[in-house]
Amino acid sequence: MPKKTELSKIASGNKEILFDLLAEKGIQEVHVTFEGSGDDGNLEDSDLPKDVKSIFVEGCKIDEGDTWVGGKVKKNFKQGAELEEIVQSLCYEALEVLHGGWENEDGAYGDFVFDVKRRTIHLDFNERYVESKLYEHDF
Repeated sequence: MPKKTELSKIASGNKEILFDLLAEKGIQEVHVTFEGSGDDGNLEDSDLPKDVKSIFVEGCKIDEGDTWVGGKVKKNFKQGAELEEIVQSLCYEALEVLHGGWENEDGAYGDFVFDVKRRTIHLDFNERYVESKLYEHDF
C-alpha cells in the first residue's frame, strides 16, 4: 500500500489548477468511471460538462507516456492541456500509484468522485478475481 505522502503527491499542481477552475465554473462534483480487464483498461465516462471539457489550461504538466530513445526510456510531457485531459491524467496516475496493474487479468472497475468543495478525489475500486477451492478425497 502506498504511503500517504505518495498519495498527496499525485499531480498536486494539476489537482490545484483543476479544482480552482471547476470552482470558478460552479461545478461541485465530477464523476469518472473506469473499467479494465484482459491487459486493457480505460476511463469509460465522465459527467464533466461538454462546454468545460475542452477549456485549455496553461500551467499544468501532463504525462504523455514513455518512448525508447538511444537505449533508454524517455518520459514525455506536455505543458498545458484541456480540462478533460487533466481529469483523465489524475485518474490514470491514481490508479497506477494505488493499484498498479488494475487492468490486468480479471481487472477492476470503479469510479472517481472529484469533490470541488473539499478539494478531494475519492476512488471506489472494485478488484475482480477468480477464486477456487480444492477438495481432496481418498477412498
